[in-house]
Amino acid sequence: MGCGGATKEETNLLITFHHNWFDHCDSRCPRLNHTTAHIYNNYYDGNATYGIGCTEVSNAFIECNYFRNLQRPMMIAGQGTDYIYASQPEKGTFSGQPGGMSKAYNNKVENSTMELRLFYQTDDAQEFDAWLVEKRGDKVNVRHILKKPIVSDEAIEKAQNRLDSIADDIRAGKFTFEDGASLLSDDKDTRSNKGLMSNSQLQYGRITSRFQMQDLPPEVAKVVDTMQVGQISKSFQMINQKGKTVCVIAKLKSRVDGHRANISDDYQVLKEVVLNKRREEVLHQWVVDKIKGVYTRLNDNYRDCKFEYEGWIK
Repeated sequence: MGCGGATKEETNLLITFHHNWFDHCDSRCPRLNHTTAHIYNNYYDGNATYGIGCTEVSNAFIECNYFRNLQRPMMIAGQGTDYIYASQPEKGTFSGQPGGMSKAYNNKVENSTMELRLFYQTDDAQEFDAWLVEKRGDKVNVRHILKKPIVSDEAIEKAQNRLDSIADDIRAGKFTFEDGASLLSDDKDTRSNKGLMSNSQLQYGRITSRFQMQDLPPEVAKVVDTMQVGQISKSFQMINQKGKTVCVIAKLKSRVDGHRANISDDYQVLKEVVLNKRREEVLHQWVVDKIKGVYTRLNDNYRDCKFEYEGWIK
C-alpha cells in the first residue's frame, strides 16, 4: 500500500491509518512518500519484508501498534536496518530513495520466530529505524544528512552528446527549439515556458525574458556573446539558479545593440525611470507635510546636525 505522490510531487499528504489488521502482508503497510501520517492501533502479523516504510519527504508518528513476528517492523529509507543489512546499501529496500522521519511511541513488538531487526536512535544519525520517545508529545531531535550524488565524467559526456544530437535535429528542421524544450528538457522552470529564461527584476516588480549581458549567468553570457540571432549553441555546462551544475544548449532569440534609449525599444525601462522619479517626489512631499504637524524631540547632541528635511527643530 503506497501512500503519496510521485517523487517530484511537492504536495505533502496528511493521512491517518488506524484499527487495521495487516495479516501476513509482504510490506507497504504503508510505504510513505511525500506524506505525513499518524499510524496507531494497528495489528501487524507476519509481514515478510517490513511493516511501515518511510521514504522521501515523509514523516510518521507510529503509536500504540502491535507488531507480531516481523523482522523489520518499521524502516526509514537509506539508514538503520535498510542500510546495515542491505546487500547494496546505496539502493536498500527502497530503490535508493532518500529517507523520511519516524517517531515511535508505546508500540508492542513480539518476535519469537525470527531475528528482530529494529534500531532506535543513537548518536549516529544513520543507525536508527525510528526515534523512540517516552511521551507522545515529545519532539524529535534530528540532524539533516545531505548526500550529493557523484556524477561521473562519462555521464556528463553522454548528456552533452545527447544535447548536441538534439541541437543537430533542431538545425535540420526536424522540430523547433521551443518544441524540444517543452518535450525534452528536464528543467521544469523553462520547460513550461518553451525554453525562455526568466529575469526576475525585483526592483521593478516584474519578470522578463530580456537580460543585459551582465545579468546573465557567466557561462551563458560567454556563449551567447559570439552567437547570431536564431543560432543554436553547442552543449555546455552552467550553474543554474539552484546552484546545480547542468548541461544545456542555448538559442539566441534576439539581440538589442547599445543605443540611445527610445520609446519603441525601451518603453518598460523608461516607464520605470519615470515611476521611480514620481515615487520619490510623492514620498518627499509626504515627509514635508508630516513634519509640520508631528511633535518631535531631539537630543541636544543632534540639534546642530544638517538634516535632509527642514522643520524637525521647531
